[in-house]
Amino acid sequence: MMEIHGRLQAGRFPNAPALARELEVSEKTVRRDLEYMRDSLGLPVEYDGARRGFYYSGTVESFPLVKISEGELLGLLVARQAAEAFRGTPFAGTIEGALKKLAAGLTDEVSVRAEDLGAAISFRNKGATRMDADFLRTSAVAAQAVLAREELEFLYIKPLAREAARRRVQPYHLACLHGLWYLVGWDLAREGWRMFGVTRMREARATGKGFGRKSDFSPEKFFGGSFGLWKSGRETRVRVHFDAYTSALARERFWHESQEIFEQKDGTLEMELTVGGLDEAAAWVLGFAGGARAVRPAGFVEAVRAAAKRVAEAHE
Repeated sequence: MMEIHGRLQAGRFPNAPALARELEVSEKTVRRDLEYMRDSLGLPVEYDGARRGFYYSGTVESFPLVKISEGELLGLLVARQAAEAFRGTPFAGTIEGALKKLAAGLTDEVSVRAEDLGAAISFRNKGATRMDADFLRTSAVAAQAVLAREELEFLYIKPLAREAARRRVQPYHLACLHGLWYLVGWDLAREGWRMFGVTRMREARATGKGFGRKSDFSPEKFFGGSFGLWKSGRETRVRVHFDAYTSALARERFWHESQEIFEQKDGTLEMELTVGGLDEAAAWVLGFAGGARAVRPAGFVEAVRAAAKRVAEAHE
């Protein structure tokens, strides 16, 4: 409809067959949209028999695509600022274009200046991906391969490796986790699921060979049980105690889909979660700087103690 609106506003007197050809849709779809624009949106759409085309018989300053409530406006503001996390990535243009279309459709009932958004709402993300030219190219190639279901080849450098290893994968999913981008795919040589940091991928290229997606894959299933990025394959139910001050902070956030909170009589709380790896959960506990304590099981308590010992030894 936005395309039809643009042609009508330009005074080009388009007809249904011409619009159908240009927009690559059926004439029935074009006529249905024109009727909706006239009858439901109240736009002055008329047909000129002499010019054999449609036109606006009155002034149309903006296309009334959506009417939004205050709550929906807040949602749009949040989405606009959240999109800053994608600045510099191959997805930035698409997201920005979608948000502009939504903003252009706002009626005069609501108005907001784009420059006011930053003053109203902002996001701060520590340790976000460093988006240099290599990252932008690699992420674009990976995203296209995921969408096209094409096998991908690249050199991959593990954190402590001295040399890169060539990998060939069937790419399934791109995920932004804690500000960092990862590719999830089926590693053909290792015959298993792997997750690759996009910043560690080099010389990525689509091979041109397609693949059929495995029906049992889903991002929810792949990341399910992990506390952060990784899971060991064995899920463990852990319990953490928070002191009075940290309990107040813990209540303010949703930490994990499996969490269960147990309020204590002294005003503190304990939380149980099911995690797929103890190391990341231990690091989370230590992040409260002594305000949180592992309660059970014994293996989790030991993982926290071992991590704390390594931190202490690093500062001797």
